[in-house]
Amino acid sequence: MHALEFAALAVWLYALATTVLNLILERPLRPSDRTSGPSVSIVIPARNEERSIGATVAAMLAQTYRDLQIIVIDDQSSDKTPQILAAFDDPRLTVLQGEETPPGWLGKPWALEQGSRVARGELLLFVDADIHYEPKAIASMVDSLEESGVSMLAVLPHIEMRTLGEQVSMMMLPFFVWAGIPLWLGNRWNAVSLGLGGGVGNFVRRADYDAIGGHTALHNAVIDDIGLARQLRTRGFRTKHVVTDDLISARIYHGLREVVFGFEKNVFAFLGSAWSALVLAILIVWLHVLPFVLAFAGWPVSIAIVAICTVIRLMIAIRGRYSLLNAIFLHLPMVLVWLYILMQSTWMTMRRREIHWRGRRSAEWSRFGR
Repeated sequence: MHALEFAALAVWLYALATTVLNLILERPLRPSDRTSGPSVSIVIPARNEERSIGATVAAMLAQTYRDLQIIVIDDQSSDKTPQILAAFDDPRLTVLQGEETPPGWLGKPWALEQGSRVARGELLLFVDADIHYEPKAIASMVDSLEESGVSMLAVLPHIEMRTLGEQVSMMMLPFFVWAGIPLWLGNRWNAVSLGLGGGVGNFVRRADYDAIGGHTALHNAVIDDIGLARQLRTRGFRTKHVVTDDLISARIYHGLREVVFGFEKNVFAFLGSAWSALVLAILIVWLHVLPFVLAFAGWPVSIAIVAICTVIRLMIAIRGRYSLLNAIFLHLPMVLVWLYILMQSTWMTMRRREIHWRGRRSAEWSRFGR
């Protein structure tokens, strides 16, 4: 047991070092006053997004960057999404009626593919329908893309957490990003496995996007946003990520029930196999659950692990303007929620042998595309 404890301590020391390096070396995107430059087409898939699509489109229309085309694909919505979109009167906005998903495609990649076909911009921005961009966000992203010379820029936003259920569960995203991923290395080494993307914003050069085949390379990708970065890196194009928490925010899910249902569809897909899911479950218990249990029993090494974990969470909370009480007290509940999501996702995907999402199902899927 002591050997396992010291091994867990080594892992947590690595997480602490990763967090410190990330927080020191990853600087936030600077606001820009530019108003012109390469033309930008924003592509937004929307399937039953009446809760958020109006605010998302309004924020895009309020951008200080002038040369914008905003394309929303109404993906056969059955709620008030079409009426909300019809209320906008701006020549920069184009609303497409999404076509039926072809065999072999998943719904979201197909919607993005349709939007890209009518996009006129030199730069393409793929975003989800539930995000908020401050007025200078696009201008700042154009600056960063041009200064870096990369093919794609992925944004790391501020994640909003309002209910207690969101506070418990969604803290996993910033915790995993800052403590689990060497962000500082991902922008300095173009390894495929370090490529990041997100539905909050994948900003890509049109010529390079076309060179990899657009979203046809991602036609059945469950995690299409990370997939786009990995497809580009695989073919030798450079991508980078940038912290944008002062300019871009997203409340991804509303309440614990939505969090569980939302991540059920892609946790197992991300892992790729039942063996990977089993290994991850064992690691979660070993690194996150067992140290807390042993710390309560007075084991010194486990007490040190809990202290390191709390320090990491406090640093991330201060950096991201999250609740300090969350950082101190909610790690173990967060881990237990995600252990449940992992088991539920594995069980449901293996039992059904298909992916279910937003009223659609598919037995043909991949993690990051071909």
